[in-house]
Formats: sequence, structure tokens, C-alpha cells
Amino acid sequence: HKLMIDAGMLIRTDGGGVTVCVERTRAMLVLTAIHDVMKVDALLPTVLEQHAPFGGYEAGELIRDHDVALGYVLTHDVDALPCYADLPSEQQAPVRFTQAELAFN
Repeated sequence: HKLMIDAGMLIRTDGGGVTVCVERTRAMLVLTAIHDVMKVDALLPTVLEQHAPFGGYEAGELIRDHDVALGYVLTHDVDALPCYADLPSEQQAPVRFTQAELAFN
């Protein structure tokens, strides 16, 4: 219960109960759905010149690490993942942080 509150998925009400933060919960469900998508080799991105270097990869290199690959897509090709692109920017940020900045999996 406390974990869900700390994650912002539940919000305490004035009456002492909790309510669901729909947008934060949706963001966490999106993260759950996409976190391993780059394990499919056909989806791995190649670093573009204007984005190099990225996560230790140079321009023209295929990003083989699935976490770095997802971080790259979340940072530079948002529309490639419509469920992520549809999130409000304030909910995209924590999802992107787990992959592009923290590399948490």
C-alpha cells in the first residue's frame, strides 16, 4: 500500500482513504508493457549521427543492449511507441528516466 502511494499511483484523500491516480497508473502500465520490447532484434535502433554518442554507442551502431535501445527510442523516437507517445509529458518523464537515465530494469 505504502509503495503504491510512494510511487504516486495512489493518493491519500482528506478522509484518510486513497484514490487512484489514473495517469500515473497508466504510465506504470505502459512501462510494464514496453520494458522488454527491445529484446526483439528486429526492433533494435541504430544511433543516428545527430544523436551520437548515446549510451556508449556511436553513430551508425546498432544498439544491442535492450535497455539502452529502449532509452534511445524513448528519447529520440517517441512516436515509435504510441502507448508511450500518448502519455502526458509529466508521465513520460518517469518512464524515460527508468530506461534512459537510470537504466533500471
